Amino acid sequence: MFAAGSYATTDRDSMQYNRPYNLLLGDVRHKTLQELPEHHVKRQRQDKGVNATATMHQSQDPRLFMTVTMVAFSPDGDLMYSAGYDKTVRAFDVRSGIHNVTCTMEAIHKGSVDLIAVSNDGVLATGCQRVDKNSIKVMRCSTSGFEKLCSFSSQKAADRPETKTYPSGLKWGAHSFFKDWLLAGFSSHSTDEERATYGETCVWDVETQQQILVTPNARNVFDVAWNPSPGSASSSFAIGSVAGSGVNRGTRSVVRLYNPRSTRFGITCEFECPALDINDVVWCPHDDNLIAASCTDGKTYIWDARRPDDILHTFAHSTPLLEHWEDQPREVADTGVRFASWGDNRTRFYTGSSDGVVKAWNPYLAAEDAHVRDVATLNSGVMSGAFSPDSCRLLVGEVTGSINILSVGQEDKAIKDAQQFTLKASPVDAAVQPKTTGALDPTFGRAIANDLIQTGQIVLRPLGSLPIRQAVQGPKYNGPVDRSDEAPALRAKASIFQRNELIKSISNAGATPCALPHSDSKPKFTEEETGDSGRSRDRIPGVLRSAHLTGARADQSAGRSLDTGLSRYCTQCGQPARPRISEEEETDTNEALCERCSFSCFRCSGTASITTATSQVVCSACKLTWTAGTLGYELLERESQIIVDPFVRSSGCRPRQAWSASGRSEGVDVNADGTGDVANFLGEVEEHYHSLWMDRPDSPL
Repeated sequence: MFAAGSYATTDRDSMQYNRPYNLLLGDVRHKTLQELPEHHVKRQRQDKGVNATATMHQSQDPRLFMTVTMVAFSPDGDLMYSAGYDKTVRAFDVRSGIHNVTCTMEAIHKGSVDLIAVSNDGVLATGCQRVDKNSIKVMRCSTSGFEKLCSFSSQKAADRPETKTYPSGLKWGAHSFFKDWLLAGFSSHSTDEERATYGETCVWDVETQQQILVTPNARNVFDVAWNPSPGSASSSFAIGSVAGSGVNRGTRSVVRLYNPRSTRFGITCEFECPALDINDVVWCPHDDNLIAASCTDGKTYIWDARRPDDILHTFAHSTPLLEHWEDQPREVADTGVRFASWGDNRTRFYTGSSDGVVKAWNPYLAAEDAHVRDVATLNSGVMSGAFSPDSCRLLVGEVTGSINILSVGQEDKAIKDAQQFTLKASPVDAAVQPKTTGALDPTFGRAIANDLIQTGQIVLRPLGSLPIRQAVQGPKYNGPVDRSDEAPALRAKASIFQRNELIKSISNAGATPCALPHSDSKPKFTEEETGDSGRSRDRIPGVLRSAHLTGARADQSAGRSLDTGLSRYCTQCGQPARPRISEEEETDTNEALCERCSFSCFRCSGTASITTATSQVVCSACKLTWTAGTLGYELLERESQIIVDPFVRSSGCRPRQAWSASGRSEGVDVNADGTGDVANFLGEVEEHYHSLWMDRPDSPL
């Protein structure tokens, strides 16, 4: 069983993109994900911006889902804790499996909760964004709920509330001697010039509720870490913080090691780091001489406490998948290495960065041999990761919200071939269901849509296997009705489309097209969003090879035009005709023809027919046939059988081309060696299409 929390968009200009599934509980054995929707607040109508309109507010989910910052399990695995920006810490009873999960207790805080930590005895500590007092709470779970034991705060943060100094790191002692000791780091959210001045490192003995002095104190702490197996000559905990004074040039952050000395903790060693920010400080559980710091510059630095003056290794990742601002360096705009952990032995160290790659390293080898292999390459950057207790599985979270489970013994299996988990959505409570039509302003678009559905003018139908529903005209539809010239053809096409979708639904009777309750979470990309290389304009239009609707031709009136006089319909097939450049432009037969029916031969410029079944162009004058190729239409020079196009058959025309046994078309001038007009023309066609792709710039895709 595992848990995963995610970021949620909540700013007033983008909250229309707010989505559920911000907290998931997973079952590896049954390949199932269960949604836990408790971390949400009531969506408030905004006073300005795109979300300020009443229609936008009424059409959105009344729940505004909040970011879930951390998740953790109790030592016995019976409870799962979660914290988020809804200022609440929750405990879920998971003893009965993920399908019967219940939220048993809640603890409301005065600020957004960033940190939670669970001790080996099951005591829970939380850190929230509060500067005055009680920014850190210590609680114990009981049958009646959370029982508060004590609370702590930074005195320096309380003295200067304008600096917005909040807890940035929170860890319980890992060794039995320090199991009741709580280590916390504080950092300032003020300007970069002030952040090196504010912040603090604090250690409390929770049993006696006494604070232990730390000297020298580290300012603006990034992360904290206890030594999991301290020896007699090793340090007790490590602090990653901003570099102070007295460091060498090029040092912007430091990792300090501390050890108890009578009534205080004193520094024993300091590692200088060239990175601007540190994400995580990780102590090796198999060798307490090795300490790692993963940073926002896409690198992880390894030190050996026995040689503190030099960096033992620098494990670097490649460029991030998401482009950052050009005027900002990578370590400012990028997340860098967000996952760093030791494996089941000291020779395996794993990192995951914004380049979407999880790498395995061996810090006991030389620098050129330290990289073991790339464990996985994902579609987006790595944001988090965690090993199972037996180190047989690795859970990796991506920037896009995807969750991946990597297992031992499946190194040759690609991520795209992995088995998908089934997502189980939580039922929506009736108390938070959207309001009914009666409670809406009748001018709202949602109220109008509900009225059309209730009166039978509009009905909702599934759209094949797609996770969306379509709104179509119902049995009581009373207008408006499109009476333009192209309306009959469009209705015929729509009728065929609906009939095909009905056949699909009948063949899949009893099966729902999609189990997701909200289809808005599915990505829908338009041509403008994905980009267009423009190469399609150099090819024969695809509409020339598309099959025409025979039913639409019967309903079309020949030669009708719109009121503008610039568009007419083909007198042969009923499709939109080629627009006239001017009113004086007329054809020899004074007919309106579409691009298909007026297609010109490549050789003699006469009228040629196009076969939809074979994608061929046949000229009756030259008796030549071209077929669609990679770079355009290519002249056929091999023996072929006559193929009757269904469009030609339906219109009463006879086939215009047949190939002789020699493979050459009759009526074409050729030389004795088989060359002539045909060969020369074929060369001109190839030269033309080669010039198109050679002169066109590269596609943005």
